[in-house]
Amino acid sequence: MVKTSRGSVMTIETAVEGAIENVAGTDEKEAALKEALGKALTVSSESGIESLSDVDQLELIPFQMRDHDFVEVAPSDSLERDLSSIPEQMAFKIGTAADLVGVKPYVLRFWETEFDALKPKKSQKGQRAYSRRDVETAMMIKKLLYEDRFSIEGARSKIKELRSKVKGVREDRAELEKMREEVKHRVDEVRSVALTEMKALLGDISRFRALFSA
Repeated sequence: MVKTSRGSVMTIETAVEGAIENVAGTDEKEAALKEALGKALTVSSESGIESLSDVDQLELIPFQMRDHDFVEVAPSDSLERDLSSIPEQMAFKIGTAADLVGVKPYVLRFWETEFDALKPKKSQKGQRAYSRRDVETAMMIKKLLYEDRFSIEGARSKIKELRSKVKGVREDRAELEKMREEVKHRVDEVRSVALTEMKALLGDISRFRALFSA
């Protein structure tokens, strides 16, 4: 937050909000955002602020910046915990699915209208049956919206990327677990051979002792 020479308060969010409000194209939005950001920083400079490090109360750049394709997404610890907490069962009612995701049922119904990736099966009476994949998808949508602060449009464009990253993490962990099991199996084999040889050696020592004591 910075003050102008007239004493009014201006934030980066305030400066850029009007500039991008009616801009539809991604390239045009980015150009407008940069221009508005430059104006806001000019105001901060005229107010005696020399660098961004001196502005500990500057408002964050609006969330529209996060809708650009160059922003990468990745699984978080909280998302991985949520995914691992899903029970092993075929389907979930909407109330159960909502509890697992941590939102209200009406939120899931709204997300169904906004995300093609979230399409639970419905019975003839209209009752929803969420599969495990549906619940995982809802958890990823929540992560993109609430944690990464994407807009609906931005989250919609990033859901496949996040799912791919989650799949990659799972594959890496599976490979690591496989290597761990192989190492454990090899160690067990070496230990077994060593014990067998040690028993044979002790047997030889006992026989030698018996010969000398006779």
